[in-house]
Amino acid sequence: MAVKLSLVLAVVVGVASALAAALLAVLCKCCWVWWRYRRLHRRRSPSQETHIINQKGKWPGGITYQTYENGSVADYDSISSGEEPYIVETPGDFGKLQFLLEYNKDEDVLIIGLVQAKGIICKTNIQTAYVHPVIQLCKGEKTLGEREIEKQKMTFEPQWNEEVLFSLDGNPIDTISFSIRLIELDSYSNSHVIGQVELSLSEADFGEPQPRWYDIAGEQKLPSHEYVGELLLSLNYFPTTQRLTIVVLKARNLKIDTKSGLWGPTVKVFLMLNKTRLGRKRTAMQKKTVNPVYNEAFTFKVTSETLSKVTFKVLVVNKHSQGSDQMVGHVFLGQQVTGSGFAHWNHMLASLRRPIAMWHPLLPGM
Repeated sequence: MAVKLSLVLAVVVGVASALAAALLAVLCKCCWVWWRYRRLHRRRSPSQETHIINQKGKWPGGITYQTYENGSVADYDSISSGEEPYIVETPGDFGKLQFLLEYNKDEDVLIIGLVQAKGIICKTNIQTAYVHPVIQLCKGEKTLGEREIEKQKMTFEPQWNEEVLFSLDGNPIDTISFSIRLIELDSYSNSHVIGQVELSLSEADFGEPQPRWYDIAGEQKLPSHEYVGELLLSLNYFPTTQRLTIVVLKARNLKIDTKSGLWGPTVKVFLMLNKTRLGRKRTAMQKKTVNPVYNEAFTFKVTSETLSKVTFKVLVVNKHSQGSDQMVGHVFLGQQVTGSGFAHWNHMLASLRRPIAMWHPLLPGM
């Protein structure tokens, strides 16, 4: 009888322990789910719209920059999962092209090994565009040969790794030149020249065993307006959270007319859709300097459907205690604008979730 009683007691204790453990596990799971829900859906106060810069680093070339904290919790999750949170330097207005040159004297053949490109700026829509190089061999104004490399989907850093051979047919090598043009095909099969590299074989270094980087040239129009300064901005878009972060980093060589009394430049950021203002942010005023450093980040909610339609207007204003404020200059960012604002926007779209920084010349006035 005592054996049966102890056996029943052991079974009861075991079942009770199992139920208690299961209940504890369910409670822990509920607490974790509640904590995650609160973390992802907590409301942000207005003071959190501007985030403090907390780490320092350097760009290639010795340019100082500072990394910043993103505004949304989902952005932190993306960074912790392996995304690179640092600002990167853009490789010029038109990008760079890497290729290798070889000349076979016995066969009288020029070999061009096209490797890759970086910093390519899409002129239409990066989701639907294609890119392909066209290599042309010339003697003066006469075309000796032309080769097209197979097109591929538009990317920020396309790679080809292909060799192209040209027979010189006895022409002296110092009279030959060649060009590599990058052609963009939009969704309607219309061609757009992104840029090109031109090189004379008399200036080529055939003894270099490794591929070299060359700057891609384009028909860059010099600004016809007067120089009033430059502004360094960073753009970053997270498609999962549909948040666009614009960071006002610094300005340089601002043309300030009034420097008496209390004065200092500040930067205003406007989010616009069809000339209608949807949002407005402003940095703190940096007193009595023409080279202010701000390091302030602002986050805007922008859906993927309206990303191609919105425009940012960034205005630099000199506030002073004597008289009205001076409008130093402004910058437009978006797919609906031209110049550096268009190039910067496409760099951002080509490198989603990664902050991209670029200097912009200021347009005078409003």
